[in-house]
Amino acid sequence: MHKLSNVEVLLTPGRISEILGEKIHRVRHALEGAHILPIAIAGHAFVYPPEAVELVRAILMGIDVVTDHALDQCRRDIAKRDAGGTWPVD
Repeated sequence: MHKLSNVEVLLTPGRISEILGEKIHRVRHALEGAHILPIAIAGHAFVYPPEAVELVRAILMGIDVVTDHALDQCRRDIAKRDAGGTWPVD
């Protein structure tokens, strides 16, 4: 039996989600939303280039930073300030 020590792991959406510690549906959303194309298809699995990991990481960070909830909270804070209230301090 031969040991396969130099076999490269293919970057599928599942593998990218493991690397980033993210749920697979978020990784798929980022890949599809940014139109990041696979470099190959292995059976039913799409295989992505190594750069896809950092692109997905950046996309997910952006999604996390700017969410609807955060925008709504910011709008409420600004409205309160403009109405004569105090600016919230965390």
